[in-house]
Amino acid sequence: MPAQVGRRSRAILPGKTLAAFVAAVIAIFVTVGMSYQSLKARTAAVESINHSNEVRQQLNLFLSDLTDAETGQRGFLLTGTESFLEPYNHAQTSLPGELATLRRLTVAPDQQRDLDTLEPLMTQKLDELAQTIALKRAGQADAAAEIVRSGRGKLLMDRLRAVIAEMNAAEDRLLQERTTDWQDSVTSSTYVTLGGAGVLLGALMLIAWLASRDFRTREAEAWLRRVQMALNTQVQGDLRVESLGEKILGVLVESLDAQVGAMYVTEPGERLRRVAGHALEPSMEHGATLRLGEGLTGQAAKENQAVHLRDLPEEYLRVTSAVGRTKSRELVIAPASVDGTVYAVAELGFLHTVNPTEIEVLDRVSETIAIAIRS
Repeated sequence: MPAQVGRRSRAILPGKTLAAFVAAVIAIFVTVGMSYQSLKARTAAVESINHSNEVRQQLNLFLSDLTDAETGQRGFLLTGTESFLEPYNHAQTSLPGELATLRRLTVAPDQQRDLDTLEPLMTQKLDELAQTIALKRAGQADAAAEIVRSGRGKLLMDRLRAVIAEMNAAEDRLLQERTTDWQDSVTSSTYVTLGGAGVLLGALMLIAWLASRDFRTREAEAWLRRVQMALNTQVQGDLRVESLGEKILGVLVESLDAQVGAMYVTEPGERLRRVAGHALEPSMEHGATLRLGEGLTGQAAKENQAVHLRDLPEEYLRVTSAVGRTKSRELVIAPASVDGTVYAVAELGFLHTVNPTEIEVLDRVSETIAIAIRS
């Protein structure tokens, strides 16, 4: 019966990486949407502030034209010179338009009521100015002066100033509220931007981490397959057990970057015989034997269980070369078994930290080594 083969995956990305990518895209859209809303709020707040400033400017212009008109009237009454009436003539032309502009700019009912009060006061004030100017032109300077001394014009100006001051106070309150709204929108916009950037950065870091992990996993798997293929190549043919041990140990030492190693095979009488060595000390003679259960190597063979040790004793499995010797930092003893029977044991010493992938490769090639030794 043919082996069942699963369908080839058509996924563009691994599940977790795809989920992180989707989360990053969602974070971008959410951040853009919230930033847009925040920008709209900021723009609206700025427009409101500008509107309040425009109303205040228009009120001040209105009061300034009235004051200038009155000043021009007083100058004309004192000197009789027509040039003093230029501010008055300007005010007659501009004040109605300025009042209309104020009505257009203000929408609050209180402000509209203030304008309803302001308009007749403006008319009365202009009439009072016009009356005194007409009397002066008619040669009735005393009558014109009497109207000024009556205080009617001053009373009108005081009421005009009071209404304008009230409207300015209302605009000040609105300006304060709108400034607060603008500050809140700026703060909110900052939080949205920073929060969105943080979420996006987190999603990108997660994607990078997942992609890196997947890449490392694929690289480790490819390396494991290369070691298996190299070992399969070396154990081909009819070889003596010593030659086979040397080839197997050579592949393991080179692939795992081990600095020292030994290869043992099981023999009748529950014994282990060393058939190959790499960078061993001269005192460790070739062909030495151990009993099953003797020492770490014998115990690993007896229990068919790999051993991984760190911080080895000073004299244990030292690395020897032409220029000196040093002790191994870590030791791995890996039995090679098939069908529950141990046929060989590899003992490897390292000067670097052994990672889980290197341990895994010994587990994967265990059966291949055992079959080669058994055959």
